[in-house]
Amino acid sequence: MSIRLPVIAFAFVMYVANVEAQLTFSNPMDASATPVWDRMVERVSLTQSGQPHLVDQTQIRVKVRYLMVDAATRNKIYRAMEVGKLRHLGPSRNDEELGPAVNNQGDTGTANIASCRVSVLTSATTCRFDSRQAESFVSQVGQSDLSEVRPAPTIFLLNGKQAEMNDMAQHPFLIEMRGDADSREPVIKVFDAGTQLRLTCSRNPTNPSTLELTAEVTCSRIDRVDTEMLFGVGDEPVEVKVPHHLVQVVRVSDSISAGDLLMIDPHVRSSKIIQHETRMPMVGKLPYVGQNFTNQQAVEVQQYLIVLLEPGLVP
Repeated sequence: MSIRLPVIAFAFVMYVANVEAQLTFSNPMDASATPVWDRMVERVSLTQSGQPHLVDQTQIRVKVRYLMVDAATRNKIYRAMEVGKLRHLGPSRNDEELGPAVNNQGDTGTANIASCRVSVLTSATTCRFDSRQAESFVSQVGQSDLSEVRPAPTIFLLNGKQAEMNDMAQHPFLIEMRGDADSREPVIKVFDAGTQLRLTCSRNPTNPSTLELTAEVTCSRIDRVDTEMLFGVGDEPVEVKVPHHLVQVVRVSDSISAGDLLMIDPHVRSSKIIQHETRMPMVGKLPYVGQNFTNQQAVEVQQYLIVLLEPGLVP
């Protein structure tokens, strides 16, 4: 018995070494109690011969900044750019095609259904410029009371790999009642609202100082919510909320040299209530008494999203 066990163990190890497997790397600095297999970062496949593929462990960081700018500040930023460097994408036509009619029992083809088709024209603008210009644009945003720089984390990823971050918030709505008269059930649908950023970045094989960056920006928002009354679903009508949900997606690929940034303007705007402060000239700036000559009011402003991406190699 003491001789056969090592032989069996050795044979099992040799068998595993010759079979395709997966190796998982996790963040060693993560002190959370989540199991390692739930915190997967990267997979590396082993070959049949047992010789591992060479995996490029070059680390790339992408500094992300979200600029929420009003129309006047946005125009100033564009006037400071070189027209020849601007690249316009789109517009492209996106149609939400109607699927087959489906009744409450799940049958298709013969059911009656109420549907809506939406056609949206989307476009975007991108530009590549250096860090000095970027800081100038960020400074202009900071000088405007109607604009802001929204905080966003820096993304770290391995060469050629993908990373993603988002600030999506989920909003549930009662949109329908289904079933027969005796067993009707509410239909709840969840809509996302926010911004999702997906990045892939790799070193240029012929020019190591250049990074190939691909970015996908998804902007989801609920433009408005209508209240509808459903009749014929019971003794009394049922009130439901019908959201108008808009999703815009922009994909951009570009070669970024060291020290340069990529700007993506997905042409997305949203409304925000801002406390705007106006002061009487000269007197309003006096200490202590200046607040008596200052007026604050809530102002609804239309803000445009501008994404700044600054990739670079981790030393």
